[in-house]
Amino acid sequence: MSNYLGKANNPNTGNLEDCEFLDDFYGKHQYAVRFKDGTTYPESEVKALPMNEHKPEPLEDIEKAYPEAYRLARRFHELYEEYAPQFGYKTREDTRAFDPTSPNGRTMARVAYEVVQEENTANAERIRGLKKPRCRCMCQASNIAAIHNEALEAAASLTEK
Repeated sequence: MSNYLGKANNPNTGNLEDCEFLDDFYGKHQYAVRFKDGTTYPESEVKALPMNEHKPEPLEDIEKAYPEAYRLARRFHELYEEYAPQFGYKTREDTRAFDPTSPNGRTMARVAYEVVQEENTANAERIRGLKKPRCRCMCQASNIAAIHNEALEAAASLTEK
């Protein structure tokens, strides 16, 4: 994975606080959680909000916290500016260049973040759903094997007579 920002209960204060999750801090994929007060704990020693439940606060640096959402917002903006004239729409001069610090840029990054989270959730549900048919196939294969064995036994008993 990588480093990311999130929220967790700070053992010093007992409060849910903003923090940074640091990958490979204690070894391969062993995260550390660093709070704003500088204290750092192994991830196993803090209660963290799951990544997909953390919603960025309006003033957070979305580019740093969610680079994929920021990248998507920037790309969406670039394509929007490119295709708008083809559909007879003239965009505003003052918003043609993507500015991640503007209200427009931050809003687009937040919307992109929400879309990415929804897609991740939908994909996870689809993947979980794939396990059931595979199980059903395994059961069907087991049934076919049992029927095959019964047929062999029946054929063997016919040849014995």
